[in-house]
Amino acid sequence: MPLPHAPALVAALLLLSFLAFWIPYFSQLSVASRYVHFHVATTLAWMLLLICQPLLMRAGRHDLHRSLGKATYALVPL
Repeated sequence: MPLPHAPALVAALLLLSFLAFWIPYFSQLSVASRYVHFHVATTLAWMLLLICQPLLMRAGRHDLHRSLGKATYALVPL
């Protein structure tokens, strides 16, 4: 079942994640370990892919959609 508003839903989830992690992470960036920064960066990349890929399909940019999809081969194990 296609979800036409999936990118907006994932963007809302991203915003909620930012709000939820404001106190434990974003307000204390200088004390977080490299591992935590890496984890946040890879999770953010994953969520941005979930937003961008359906939008690329709607825009007819199948080539860029496939290229980003191949980037997940490196991102998923991280």
